[in-house]
Amino acid sequence: MEHPKIRLPRHVRTKLIQVVGEKVNLVIPFQGKPRPVVTWFKDGVPLEDKTVGTRTSEVDTILFIRSTERSHSGKYTLSVQIENMSDSADIHIQIVEKPSPPIGVHVTDVWGFNAALEWKPPKDDGNCEIIGYTIQKADRKTEVGIKTSVH
Repeated sequence: MEHPKIRLPRHVRTKLIQVVGEKVNLVIPFQGKPRPVVTWFKDGVPLEDKTVGTRTSEVDTILFIRSTERSHSGKYTLSVQIENMSDSADIHIQIVEKPSPPIGVHVTDVWGFNAALEWKPPKDDGNCEIIGYTIQKADRKTEVGIKTSVH
């Protein structure tokens, strides 16, 4: 008999961030004799989402999503068990997309070639923290756009 043990790959030890529509294909090796019973959970309940597939062999288990949606975000837990011995690992997946634009953008002050702007956060943050905006300014005479990053 060999104790069950999950060998979590390094790239899934921190949060896995994917864009909506991308695929997820995680191969998670494990060990144990006799062959452990493998169970997947999402947010603490057994995984029943038909758009998330799993396959298990003698030495690893695969979690795959063909086309991600924001609803796939969450904590996935892998459990391997042999009789009363078990091991488990959590995999945090965050599915993001482009946020909606900020609300109520307006100029509050103008001095020389400078302008101060204010706005409210967007209604939809794209399922991620917004860390900055890109401001575009067009020259009235040439209508050439100038981009400025704001954080």
